[in-house]
Amino acid sequence: MKNTGHDEQIEEAITFLVFAIHKTGHNPKPVVLHSIRIGVHLYNLNYRKDIVIACILHDVIEDTKTPIEEVRSLFGETVSTLVEANSFDETIDDKVERYKETFDRCRNAGRDALIVKAADIFDNAD
Repeated sequence: MKNTGHDEQIEEAITFLVFAIHKTGHNPKPVVLHSIRIGVHLYNLNYRKDIVIACILHDVIEDTKTPIEEVRSLFGETVSTLVEANSFDETIDDKVERYKETFDRCRNAGRDALIVKAADIFDNAD
């Protein structure tokens, strides 16, 4: 049986994402559905709560005006590290270089960041 305490924290992350996208979101793609879909997928595969939450929040920095410090204060250091590793550096103009730099950050952040990135890429492949 799933831990209901974890479920509440995951639901808080979903609520946070929805409000952030509604307030300052600027991506025309269905960010909320995509983020929930990958979070639920890893949840159903019994990944740790912080990985699931990071999946849900992985686009909140690059697609809203939410500062990483807010993610850190609400969801902790581990989640914010994973989210930050998976967020594009918008100051890099070249799209290929931006992707390479993000992948390097994920690799440097470790296995959990790569799990989030893989789930993101897999879902975006459709």
